[in-house]
Amino acid sequence: LRDKGIQEKSVDSQLSPFSDDSLAYSVSELSETSRNSVPSLKRSLTNESSSKGFSPKAKKVKDRQHDAKLAKSSEPPYVKEGGGLPKNLTGISRLSDLLDTLEPYAVNANDCRIPASDAVGALNRLKRLRHQATNPSLETRLSFQMQVFGSLALEDISAMSGKLISLTVNAIAHSKSHTRLLKAAGDRARILAEHAILGDVNILDVQAVSVILNGFARAGIRDEKLFQSLSKVAIFLSHNKKEDFCAQAISIMVNAFAKLHIKDEELFHNLASCALGVSPSDFSPQAIANIMNAYARHDIVNLQLFGFLSKVARTIPAGEWLPRHLAIVANALAKLEIRDEELLDWLTQAVRSHPLDSFDLQAVANLLNAFGKLSGSSTDRLLLRHLAGALRGFHLQSFEPSSLASSLHGFVCTGFVEEKLILKLTRVAKSLDPLLFDAQSVSTILHSIAKTEIRDEALFKRMSLIVRQMEFILESQSIALIINACAKVEFQDDLLLKHLSRIAQTLPPDSFLPQHIENILNGFAKLNFKDRQLFQHMATVISSTPRDAFDAQAVAIIMNAYGRMHASEVFTREVFGYLDSCVLPQLSSSSFNSTSIAIVLNSCAKAGIRADVVHRLLVKLRKELDEDLQLDGRQIASLLHAIATLNLQEECILDRLVQSLLALPVESLLPEEIALISWSSAVLNVQKPQFVGWLLEGLDVHLANMDSNFRRQAYQFLLTCELEGWLDPSRGLLKGKSRQLPQRGGRDKKLRGSVTLELDVEQHKPSRLQKDVAAILAEMQIEFVEEFIDERSGYSLDLLLRDKRTAIEVDGPSHFIVGTHIPLGKTLMKHRHMQQLGFDLRILPYWEWDQLKGKEQKKEYIRRLLTSTP
Repeated sequence: LRDKGIQEKSVDSQLSPFSDDSLAYSVSELSETSRNSVPSLKRSLTNESSSKGFSPKAKKVKDRQHDAKLAKSSEPPYVKEGGGLPKNLTGISRLSDLLDTLEPYAVNANDCRIPASDAVGALNRLKRLRHQATNPSLETRLSFQMQVFGSLALEDISAMSGKLISLTVNAIAHSKSHTRLLKAAGDRARILAEHAILGDVNILDVQAVSVILNGFARAGIRDEKLFQSLSKVAIFLSHNKKEDFCAQAISIMVNAFAKLHIKDEELFHNLASCALGVSPSDFSPQAIANIMNAYARHDIVNLQLFGFLSKVARTIPAGEWLPRHLAIVANALAKLEIRDEELLDWLTQAVRSHPLDSFDLQAVANLLNAFGKLSGSSTDRLLLRHLAGALRGFHLQSFEPSSLASSLHGFVCTGFVEEKLILKLTRVAKSLDPLLFDAQSVSTILHSIAKTEIRDEALFKRMSLIVRQMEFILESQSIALIINACAKVEFQDDLLLKHLSRIAQTLPPDSFLPQHIENILNGFAKLNFKDRQLFQHMATVISSTPRDAFDAQAVAIIMNAYGRMHASEVFTREVFGYLDSCVLPQLSSSSFNSTSIAIVLNSCAKAGIRADVVHRLLVKLRKELDEDLQLDGRQIASLLHAIATLNLQEECILDRLVQSLLALPVESLLPEEIALISWSSAVLNVQKPQFVGWLLEGLDVHLANMDSNFRRQAYQFLLTCELEGWLDPSRGLLKGKSRQLPQRGGRDKKLRGSVTLELDVEQHKPSRLQKDVAAILAEMQIEFVEEFIDERSGYSLDLLLRDKRTAIEVDGPSHFIVGTHIPLGKTLMKHRHMQQLGFDLRILPYWEWDQLKGKEQKKEYIRRLLTSTP
């Protein structure tokens, strides 16, 4: 070429028009353009060698003879006479040789009368050798010839047989430059399929169907109509020519449907039946892996098929399996939650038999994820060490987010948390390009790390930054996992929470599962991040979720989040009402364990709601306590708190809970549990000397470690003891030693030598109702002090009159169980304490005041209230 003055780039420039859109040209256009502009490389080289081997005179003679022969022939001298391509293409193993052989035909395609079968054959051979196109010149020549023979095939597509269509699809599926031909092949295949299902089993055979399906799957073209047509043909053949189905054909078919996410249960059922009739010796590891993977991806559980494939797999020597095929089988079992112990044991040994350097990263990740899900902490430790060793061998640059996330998740699920390896993986996560991450990988990484004892705030900050750049790829599951992970490690990032909240509010209700709902709400509650709009949106989501989708745990967690974060909101009452009337009646009482019972009751207590579920759960609780239900301190504290708050008269349950507590050493409980139990005892006014002594002992042990809120609850119990006269040492209720607590401001209250307790007094803002009552008192010229703090008890009295004895308590809706006039337990305890302290207490309930019209009626009401006998 250099001697003839033809630059290599000139060939490229001449062929460049035939790119992705070259199929728009006709065959004649392609041939004519190429014939006029691109000399045959073979001919050029021949002429070049001739000029070197002959004298100028001899060369002239040779050229005259050549021209004479060319003039006599109607065909070019380098094209096979009679049309068609050479028959020995399959014997050519070098791409350059193949291109040299086919080039004259491609350049003169319009004159060669090349049949479609030959064009398809050329396409397949070119496709087979395309990996040898290692330089631009070969790539250009290959592309040109593929376009020419593709155009020839397209011209005759309507007359092609099923076999020829399958070969055409197989040849061009890898290339995006043959979309027009591929579409035409699909149309022709649908027509053939319609004839085949009418009874002609020879139009499309098993191999043709499988190859066509595989080609469209490889091309990523999701043609559902075509797949439905070919599915009918495959089902027809499974009934009429079942013996034609081999393991490879079955695996190719199911894999194609799985790859394009086209679910066809009828086809898969028939193919499973065919697979059971195939000889075990016909199955390769790849076929077994592909079949199991396809059924798993479509969530089709066929235990008979999987049992058969399990037996076949175990007959094939482990050395014939690639690690990635072993990983695919394990992953399929995990997806369908099939615990085949024999196969899992065999997989364990097979994986361990492979050298560390034979694994790719995705295989390691899939194996870890699968065994973590199926075997958990019982996964073979030697297997885990082997996979960990393989993972250590990978360079940091070889990781990508998906495999990293799966590996972390697998290690955490198996309990194999090797700190050095986990830290290496977190370093990788922090070093990866943020653009590589998707929502699933980020959420899995954070969720996995949150389950370990390893705390890596830098990782959470990095992942938070990445998540805040995501918009449309965030979905409900990822949002739930991210929020839940942040709550577990107490990672507070308000910008992240606001971002996730905003995205969650844009998602449709049907995109949330109950598990997503509970994780999102519970995470916000644990992080104490109030987001009224999110909780209001999730209330709509809850009411739109099918009733039978919720389980007892989800109900308990959802109710707890609403009761904790937005107890007084209207949407909280709506959520409780929906769950109580529509969801809970469908759940059997046996689905509630002691923890979920305690959470639901406590949630109702926080929201001040006595739902019907309270009574149903109390019946169940009584029954279980009669059967010697074992409860821990946290569960008992939660149950007592709910019973006390809702002012439930449950002497039987109370007695059993007290007996359970007396059997526990006070040291085994947490400070907050002792505080809750003490407060509940004060509200319920439990007068059991042994129990009071147990609580005083608990306070003596734990009081120093309580925060101000729990100390306030403990103080109300001690105040009850003092007012009831239980703190007399001669009665044997005290341990006899006292503890001086460090001072942190506020008031101290010394209780007869038992403990010195810091009393942190909360200042209350008067409500609208209280201000209205105060205004009427002022007009009546009745002197009073608003929000008077009693030094002895620490209580704030709404309105204390001049005599320092008469007090008016203005009780608004928050003092009563929602929807009733029944006071909450804490309200009754305050009333009792104030009366015991010597105050003449007058109760003004909100509903009586709201019924009054005008100032005169209100003044008359005040007069009656103050003059009536308490």
